Amino acid sequence: MSSVILVNKSDPEGQQRYRVISFDEFYDYEYTLDPTTGQQNVTDIMFIGENQLTSAIRYVTSDDIPKIYSVSGHGEAQMDDYFRGKIKTENIDLIQNFELLTQNEIPEDCDVLLIFYPATDLTKEEADMVLDYLDRGGRMMLVSCYLSEDQPNLMNVMEAYGVRLADGVVVEGDSQYYVATIN
Repeated sequence: MSSVILVNKSDPEGQQRYRVISFDEFYDYEYTLDPTTGQQNVTDIMFIGENQLTSAIRYVTSDDIPKIYSVSGHGEAQMDDYFRGKIKTENIDLIQNFELLTQNEIPEDCDVLLIFYPATDLTKEEADMVLDYLDRGGRMMLVSCYLSEDQPNLMNVMEAYGVRLADGVVVEGDSQYYVATIN
């Protein structure tokens, strides 16, 4: 397998910013699940090399690379390669393992605070820190799913911005838009 490496050697601070694009990143695959065998079959292959190259050129030549701080310490899920790839394509630096409780405040260089599938609730102090950050113009991305345990402090952060959980089920009627599971 081949890779393309883009390097900017003219960084004024003497650092060489680079991006490596592996061969498999030049293509995006679409799959369908065969309900009888349970196998995934490739149904479409799209060339996305131009997008990858353009993104890499922007990355190595840009002066401002946004940073995402990912909150940890609440049993957060691990990000899959697809999610990480999308963040990388958008030229965002992902800083991991940011524990709110061990910090006095969210860092000044944090462009987005990411809370990714937390299993347990924030403490009151952590929720207050997040609200203070948001009140000062900060941005947050919350990725969550069905919660088996109550998370009142996280819900207070959401409600401060008009987001509220509701009991219910969302059903997609068209089988082209959901993944079938086999029991």
